[in-house]
Amino acid sequence: DGYRRERMREEMEHHQYPLQALIYGVAVHRYRRARSTAGAAPAVAGLAYFFIRGMVGDSTPQDAGGYRNGVFVWEAPDGLWDMLSDVMSGVPA
Repeated sequence: DGYRRERMREEMEHHQYPLQALIYGVAVHRYRRARSTAGAAPAVAGLAYFFIRGMVGDSTPQDAGGYRNGVFVWEAPDGLWDMLSDVMSGVPA
């Protein structure tokens, strides 16, 4: 039960994982933008954390939403990575 989605969210917040994920998301966004030859990088959809200890193969429990224990997925709102990248670069809003 310690690896249910809600419990993982609580622990992630306690240990500041959301901040870490946002920083990594901006880094991936910037990398993809720099490597893009089309002028605009494909959007970074969001993030996923995998807590291997909570995953036991095919018998890993699922909640009513279909999320398996040990897997935390979050979809980023449109425009988030550009906005955060600007903020981290000091671009005025």
